This record gives sequence, structure tokens and C-alpha cells, in this order.
Amino acid sequence: MSEIRALEGHEQTAIAGMTFPAYRPLLGTSGAVVVAAYAGMVPIGAAIASLGGMAEALSIYVAPSQRGQGLAARLLTALEDALRRHGVEAVQATYVAGKPTTPQLEATLDRCGWDAPVIRMLVFKADLARMAGAGWVERAELGPEFEFVPWEPGTRPQGDWWPDDLDPARHEADMDLATSRGLRLDGELVGWVINHRIDAVTLRVSAGYVRPDLQMRGRMLGLYAEAGRLASEQGIERLTWTVPIWHPAKAAFARRWMAPFADMQESRGTGKQLST
Repeated sequence: MSEIRALEGHEQTAIAGMTFPAYRPLLGTSGAVVVAAYAGMVPIGAAIASLGGMAEALSIYVAPSQRGQGLAARLLTALEDALRRHGVEAVQATYVAGKPTTPQLEATLDRCGWDAPVIRMLVFKADLARMAGAGWVERAELGPEFEFVPWEPGTRPQGDWWPDDLDPARHEADMDLATSRGLRLDGELVGWVINHRIDAVTLRVSAGYVRPDLQMRGRMLGLYAEAGRLASEQGIERLTWTVPIWHPAKAAFARRWMAPFADMQESRGTGKQLST
């Protein structure tokens, strides 16, 4: 039987290869809770959570030779116990579904008493060249009353017609100035698309929105087409973006117009109360 124990401080860095690169800087800090399974002196699995605000389970890993023996559930249970010792009363988790390991992950969550997963986001990845071939790109040209303008950080549209999570001010940090644009109608700002560079050839479309009375007329398509044109000029080859499911109109829009030309997956969320 393998031994599972909590790791503290610099011990946590020993299992860096058992989690995603984005989470490795957290190891060894006060913001990480880590448990690991050992066969003798050799680590064979690890589970990691973050503290702060709502605690979040970030990853569970079991070495291939050890899978199918219930170790993932033991690791998750040990992680929950470690979070309780930190005074955590509830924990949440998000993950991208559609991977080969998704059924096993969801079975483990169910076995450990977590809430039934719900869809949180639609996650899209696309080759820019493939997206440029979509028929709607050619039909997305806007009339002369519309104008694309470079997005200036600190710009504030008039009124309060946009959702809080798509407020441009929330997404301006480190934005890609070359491809982020505002949309004006007769001089008034009525929409925006704000993007971020992931790497030299990948662009994340971080926030896009058009005034509600213009949405049914396909104006957002025009903004996306303009951003795509600018991205191509900058040598971008790949696009990635997410659509929150709590914006049903945007989700329906993405399923209809984007999904046929991109790879779409679901981001799911779940949680568990730890307090008794």
C-alpha cells in the first residue's frame, strides 16, 4: 500500500513534474496545499490545491503504472483533509472535459462526494487560416456608419449596458494593442474586442461585446473579422477564447458561428463543502 502525506515548503517542488506548468510556480509557497503518494521513496502521484478566497483543487496526477487502483480517490480525500487543517470550509474545481481521462476524473469526484459537474465555459481553439475561411467572415463587413478604432486603455463607453465580467477595464492589463479594437457607431463607442498574446503565434480573444440592441444584426461578427484580419497581419496562426455559459446569447452565437470552424470543448465546474 502506498503512503500518502502532505508536503510542506520546498518539499512540494519535488512533484513539479506531476502538475501543469502554469501551477508549478505556486509550489513551495504559502498558497499551495500539496499531498503526494509514495511507493518507498518514489513519488507516484500528487494532488494540488490553492488557497485564497475560495480554495481550488488544481490537479490530480497518478503515475500510469499505478492507475486503476483507487489512488486518485485516496489522493483527493487526503487533499480535502489537508485543506480542512488549513481551515478551509469549501473547495471548488474546474477542468476541461472531452479528454481521455475525463470519465475517470468525474468518477473520482463522484466517489468522493463532490457536486455533479456543470458546464461553466465553452473553450475554443482554432487555426486562424481555417477561421478565415468561414463564410460569415466575408459577410461581416459593416456599413460606413461604423468605424473600427484602436482600443485605448481607460476608455469607457457611455451608459452601463455591458456585463461586469466583460467590462473592458477588467481585461486591459497586458492587452495586445495591435489587435484590440473598439467599434463606433456615428462616433459613439458601441463595442470592443480585447485580446492578449499567449505566444508569438497564438492570440487569446479575452473580451468581446456589442451593445445589446446591435447584437442581433451580427455586428460582433464584424469586430471578430477585423480582429482576425489584424491578427493575420501580425503573424498570428492560432486563436483561443472562452465563452461563459451564463451568457446564453453569446454561447448560442459561438455554437452557431464559431464551432463549425474550431475545436470546441467544455469547461466544467464542481465543488464540495468540507465543513461538517
